[in-house]
Amino acid sequence: MKIVITDHRFPDVAQERRAVEASGGILVDAQTTDEQELCNVCGDADGVLTARAPITRRVIEAMQRCRIIVRYGIGVDTVDVPAATERGILVANVPDYCVDEVSDHALTLLLMLSRQMIPAISLARQDRWVMSNMPALHRLRGQICGLVGCGKIGSLLAGKVAQLGMRVLIHDPYLSKSRCREMGAELVSFDALLAQSDFISLHAPLNDETQYLFSGKRMPA
Repeated sequence: MKIVITDHRFPDVAQERRAVEASGGILVDAQTTDEQELCNVCGDADGVLTARAPITRRVIEAMQRCRIIVRYGIGVDTVDVPAATERGILVANVPDYCVDEVSDHALTLLLMLSRQMIPAISLARQDRWVMSNMPALHRLRGQICGLVGCGKIGSLLAGKVAQLGMRVLIHDPYLSKSRCREMGAELVSFDALLAQSDFISLHAPLNDETQYLFSGKRMPA
């Protein structure tokens, strides 16, 4: 059995190597995102672990015996899923990967924008600090956070901003009204979310439905 890790940013893959070798297999740490190199290294792989490498139709067609492709992460937009399905190759992900970290990061960005941190840092680097040059600051309590997509990460962020006194609007065609009510949020149309939100955080998967979701949409002044 041969398992290939196409690419990663870990200090090492000792944990994966132990698991594969304990099963009698070999692990290849390829560290490449080049399509031709991926074709070569994955050609005789039984399984593939991948992070950011594009697993294209060409790469999948080069696979002679692969049974599964697993993405290090939640999204699978780097894998040509239809091509894998045609070959009978399973595509899997890690659905709880970094959900806390990503929601924390989204909250950090929201707070930075709310407190005008970027202009403040720029002003602090000037010779003389003048408070009157700072943009207006507004308290978060009572403002509206709009979430486009509300899976595990969006749900965590909804709870975190609610604790700051924000109202939460959600646009997600796959979210039930009952689940939305559990979060104390309001399910709205995409246009209503754009019109009413003070902050918008995007947590939808990248696919044909979402790729151009914001194209041609104007945010209200």
